[in-house]
Amino acid sequence: MRVIGSELGTGTIDAQGKLHLTSNWYRFGVTFDADYSGTLTKTSGTFSGTQSWRDGRNNSGKRNRIAAFLLAPQVPQTSGQQTESDKEQ
Repeated sequence: MRVIGSELGTGTIDAQGKLHLTSNWYRFGVTFDADYSGTLTKTSGTFSGTQSWRDGRNNSGKRNRIAAFLLAPQVPQTSGQQTESDKEQ
């Protein structure tokens, strides 16, 4: 898959993790509008919605979008300091 840009939006997430997100942007002469909803938890989540587009020549379209989120694996932090077991060696 090739990434061709980023989509930034605004919205809300309630106490139960329900989210609603909207976005609007312009790229290469095309205006995009999107509306998404879904649910997030501490470890995962999904949202879906519709992305609409239109250009300056009366062309337009819609497409359904879906995204899933997963908690990334934790990477141990190294501080550069020796541990007690390192000092004994």
